[in-house]
Amino acid sequence: MDTCPFIQFCDKSRCEFAGADYQNHRGVGSVAVGILQWRGVKWGSTAQLLTAAMKTAAFIIVVGACFLLGGTCGRQPRAPR
Repeated sequence: MDTCPFIQFCDKSRCEFAGADYQNHRGVGSVAVGILQWRGVKWGSTAQLLTAAMKTAAFIIVVGACFLLGGTCGRQPRAPR
């Protein structure tokens, strides 16, 4: 428990609020908070992957538009025939 003070604090606070003995209940709350934290990390990871994919797609679209719609900057215009 000493390596994860947040989980310990949450578990101890829950037991004190409920009036339960901390020494007899500390494993249950630690597991519950750990599962919630793990789920939050997984959801956050998924959201970050999705937004990174959207940003990559938008960047590719912008670069492609620059090449396709770019003017004659730096090139000599063609002579009329």
